[in-house]
Amino acid sequence: ADAADELFLQTLQVGEEDFPVLKRDQSLLVDFPDFPTKFIELLELVRAEAAKASPRFLARLVCAAPPGAVGATAEGTGPGTFSVVETNLFKELTHLSLRFHPGDNASVKHFLGGRLKQMKAAFDETDAELRRTQASLQAEREMRNKAADELAELRGLKAAEAREVAAAHA
Repeated sequence: ADAADELFLQTLQVGEEDFPVLKRDQSLLVDFPDFPTKFIELLELVRAEAAKASPRFLARLVCAAPPGAVGATAEGTGPGTFSVVETNLFKELTHLSLRFHPGDNASVKHFLGGRLKQMKAAFDETDAELRRTQASLQAEREMRNKAADELAELRGLKAAEAREVAAAHA
């Protein structure tokens, strides 16, 4: 997905039956049950290196057909290749390369529906936090006003006592 283009979506499903070919073609050392965890670990390496001036691990998504080009789908893009690359002084080593496909109308709608659900949940959580904060603020204001009233009353009593003492000694 692309934050600048809500309709851009590249998808891939790697099933247990597809994995042996992927493992053989890319000389992977992990088995299917460990693949998701190891893939996430690889992406975490990319994220950890992202802020560095010369990151050692990079993630790349290259689309074969830019929007409007020959081979582009009705949604505006062609297949893409997602790669996780490690760089060193000598060369770039591709750890994993996955062929993605442009999302069709149904998958884009499904993805956007899921994002909308996440955004609604985040909004509801933020709204609830705002209401709690407003209630807390209101309670604090009421306590402050009550304390100010009590302080004014005490000052008034002190002034009255001071006048009484002054009148008694005069």
